[in-house]
Amino acid sequence: MSNVARNIQNSVYNIADVIVYPVFFFATVPFFMGHLGEEIFGLWMLMNTLILSFQVFNLGLGPAMMRYTAKYYSSKNENALKNTISTGIGISLLLFILSIGVGSLMAFFISEGLLFHLPASITPLAVKAMLLTSLIIGTKFCEQALLHVLKGLERFDLYFFINNSIRFITLGINMIQVYFFKSLTAMLAVSVAVTILMLLVQFLVLKKINKHIHPIPSIKKEYLRELMKFGFFTWIQSLIVLLVFQVDRFIVVSKYGTTTLGYYALTATIFVNIHTCITAAAYWLVPKIAAQHNLETDKTDLYKSLRAFVTITGIAALVLFFICYKPLFTLWVGSEKLLQLDDFVPLFTAFEFFYLLIIVPPLFLNYSGHVKQGTRVIYIVSLLNIAGLIAGFAFTGSITGMLWGLLLSTVAGVLIIYELINKLFFKKAFFSETFFFIAASALGCFVIVFPDLFIQLGVLCLLLLISWIYFVKFEKTDIRLLFN
Repeated sequence: MSNVARNIQNSVYNIADVIVYPVFFFATVPFFMGHLGEEIFGLWMLMNTLILSFQVFNLGLGPAMMRYTAKYYSSKNENALKNTISTGIGISLLLFILSIGVGSLMAFFISEGLLFHLPASITPLAVKAMLLTSLIIGTKFCEQALLHVLKGLERFDLYFFINNSIRFITLGINMIQVYFFKSLTAMLAVSVAVTILMLLVQFLVLKKINKHIHPIPSIKKEYLRELMKFGFFTWIQSLIVLLVFQVDRFIVVSKYGTTTLGYYALTATIFVNIHTCITAAAYWLVPKIAAQHNLETDKTDLYKSLRAFVTITGIAALVLFFICYKPLFTLWVGSEKLLQLDDFVPLFTAFEFFYLLIIVPPLFLNYSGHVKQGTRVIYIVSLLNIAGLIAGFAFTGSITGMLWGLLLSTVAGVLIIYELINKLFFKKAFFSETFFFIAASALGCFVIVFPDLFIQLGVLCLLLLISWIYFVKFEKTDIRLLFN
């Protein structure tokens, strides 16, 4: 397979990985809610929240494994590649042991009524669920470490098939057993069993890809320092972003209660998945960025091409989403619930038009040897976002005002970050260039202001035309560079 074909395939698989499963999962939500009942379904959602939240404490191991796997694989340093993978597996096993200890402690606090303050009727079930969840969390640390190795080896196809096999096998078995037995503990036990089975598959796959890879756990000090030095900063970035996207939910639940929070959190989760999908359009290039850094080649053209690609595809996708979301959501949740979501979707859409502009800068900085600057970018934007959320709510006392604060603070963040990046990569500021990206996102917002379908389609065509004129004719951006 040619390099171009391989890169296109990587892009398709990486985007599909973040689209396919969420679509199926959201479709099954009414099924699980109906068979488990609202109380047990809520407990299951709590366990899923803990699984996702605890992954933030993986010390940035996954991204670090991907970066250094790509680095040593491209330079054909087989010894370093082997030691990097073995050290990463060793770290993930330590995290596995730690997760069991923390989970057992949390289960004890639940049993004593000191954590989550759950009803007495489900407390025994919650204790068992917490213990099983700690096993899931631990196995996920190991799973993600190995999956990121596949990304570093540029085998996004294998990553897609293995990752989604874990998800869909678990989901399918759980749907069958919930239909007949309605057991939450069985659901969680299935997740543990499937993950362990697929870990064995990943070991065999890695061995087959490269005979020099020995996925046997060991911790080498040199490679431990290397992984942790990079992983620490990406870990800090994850913690900061997590904080930003929890502040608003605490404000909502404290002021408006759990019912409003339910609709707000559902909308926010949808846009988190949209943002993840747009990010996937860039993330598959990480091995290429890491390899270029390793070879000390010029990165400015790759940065500009990647930024143009994500901007065009992201804004176009968001316009199409807003045009189509009402009939799709009506089919999914019904017209009554759509009215509740309509309070939040327009402002979240406007926010995402600008927030997608911040995808490429930290991603490129992290994997091109500037991880400290990448962390600084996340820190600046997140600090502005938190200030915007709090200020917006303080001045208006409403969720709408809070989201306006989030939106305006993101615009300010884009202005600051783009100028910093331009000075770093191009050694000078280009305010006119920064203004174009702001203007493109602002034009996308016209689909929110004007609900007429013909106007919305006209905005989409105008955006594509302006992007083509600017990126191709004026900036001379060569998108083909991403696939060569």
